[in-house]
Amino acid sequence: MISPKVKEIARQIFILFKKRTDGANVDIEELAIGNVRNFYFKNSIPETDVAEAFQLLQLRNLIMPSRNTPTYFQLTSLGKSLEPDDIFEKIVDRALISQLSDVIDTELVRGCLDKSYEDAITSAFRILEERMRKRIKAGAELFGLPLVEEAFHPQKGKLIFGEMSAESEALYQIFRSAFLMLRNPPSHRYMKDFAGTEIVEIVLFVDFLLKVLSKASDRTP
Repeated sequence: MISPKVKEIARQIFILFKKRTDGANVDIEELAIGNVRNFYFKNSIPETDVAEAFQLLQLRNLIMPSRNTPTYFQLTSLGKSLEPDDIFEKIVDRALISQLSDVIDTELVRGCLDKSYEDAITSAFRILEERMRKRIKAGAELFGLPLVEEAFHPQKGKLIFGEMSAESEALYQIFRSAFLMLRNPPSHRYMKDFAGTEIVEIVLFVDFLLKVLSKASDRTP
């Protein structure tokens, strides 16, 4: 668990990257841990804390080692696109997702890392839709609720799950609800109030739906 102290140091360092300064030199693209500690923090905090803050920014895919001088770092394209106040609130936590990579669908991990909250959820549901279409041999023109209908409708869907009609109906409603509530985050204003852990939980839920899809059986004529 990253301490609030290290997060605040990381935020200040990220601001330095955005301002293109290490506290002494200006108009520079690359910063070094030692220089930032010496020039900006005036050696007032432990070097290990500064190093951990740099590591945290790397884990968030906000900075990367310089190609020319590995001891220096520069902003990634994601880092360039974000504001300092967004770095812990607007992107999926790479460290947390990485820890779960052994149990989460591999494609889902790749599709959601280093994405904004909205993009991560959109990517997760895109993967789910692609798997559903492939499973029922449908074309790209079928998506959203019509795709759910074609795949899991309790009476006429191409896939079945469970042995009782109530189970099929429940699964159908679960998929419908997931698509209605979560599939298109930009259209739902309440998503802006979700925190990072909650976004990861949504990704985990999509992973559960992928597992259900893989366990479903083809409906026999």
